[in-house]
Amino acid sequence: MMSCKSTSSTEIETVGKATLIFRATQEEITVDMYAPIDGAHNFGYITDKLDLKPNISINYEINVNDFAFIKCIFSSGGWGEYLIFPGDCLEITCEHREIIISGSNAEGHNYFHDNYINKINRYVFSVIPLERLITIPINYDSIYN
Repeated sequence: MMSCKSTSSTEIETVGKATLIFRATQEEITVDMYAPIDGAHNFGYITDKLDLKPNISINYEINVNDFAFIKCIFSSGGWGEYLIFPGDCLEITCEHREIIISGSNAEGHNYFHDNYINKINRYVFSVIPLERLITIPINYDSIYN
């Protein structure tokens, strides 16, 4: 007896790969990666940790179905949120506290980081000193306005 299993177009999973290339230019840096979990945005669970050595590149490949946000926190003090699509190759270079982005959609990433993430960080840290964020519980209702 023979059986035949047919696959409909909705059952076929289309998975692509995207590559993030990490470099450190002058000092050792640790990168905490928050990759998507089951396709959902992840901002709270470290999925991988990379140790960057000066002038050595690390290629980090990730499966991407449609698009994904990858959050990275650098031990040098910076962080970034990167939007990647299948086939993307994004280069992230760490120079002290500065993060330099090149590769796929570098202009979009730089615009997003310069006009949103960095402006928000500057505002928050001008209103609430870093020491207070770490040591004193925050009344979120007071800073919401």
